Amino acid sequence: VDLKKFCPKMCTDIIRRKFGNHRIVIFVGSPNNYSNKFAIDNIYKIAKAFRLMNRNDVIFVIVGRGNPIKPIPSNVRYTGYVDRVEQYIVAADVAIIPYKEGTQEGIPVKLLEYMACGKPIVGTYEGVKNVPELINGRNCIIVKDIPNMVKAILYLLENKGKARDIGLNARHVAEIYDWKYISHKFMGIISKLIHSK
Repeated sequence: VDLKKFCPKMCTDIIRRKFGNHRIVIFVGSPNNYSNKFAIDNIYKIAKAFRLMNRNDVIFVIVGRGNPIKPIPSNVRYTGYVDRVEQYIVAADVAIIPYKEGTQEGIPVKLLEYMACGKPIVGTYEGVKNVPELINGRNCIIVKDIPNMVKAILYLLENKGKARDIGLNARHVAEIYDWKYISHKFMGIISKLIHSK
């Protein structure tokens, strides 16, 4: 991830105004992607739970190119393609990664981008399992199911101090996934291999 591009310190007033006075829960990913379709299905269930609680102050924003999955809940917004996804991530209050078991391989790029932007993350084990440095309650919240994801999102929205701390801790973890750090480490390994011959 590019830590200079995905940085917590940027102006997001235009993005915030675009969504009114709502609290923003963000998911980055194309609806056309296989694993994202399952994640968006979970987002719709979470959004429904928030509607039933009359939490009209919260909206779920899905950022990414592709056709929206219909019918769209009233508290879900699709942006389509955006030029600067990092602005949307920084503008959000909470970032989510609600993948279903067996639908994700490797490290989701969105996860590293959330971390780099210093966002408090709520994810299923499937969504965060390939970043071993993520520890439940310290730099993210890991949940097993939809009801617990709803509870975790509510907790972060209502506890700004804890949300800030989790986000900052996630940003620190992102530093070891910075392209410059990785390339420097990689070059060091190559150098050792060359000089060991």
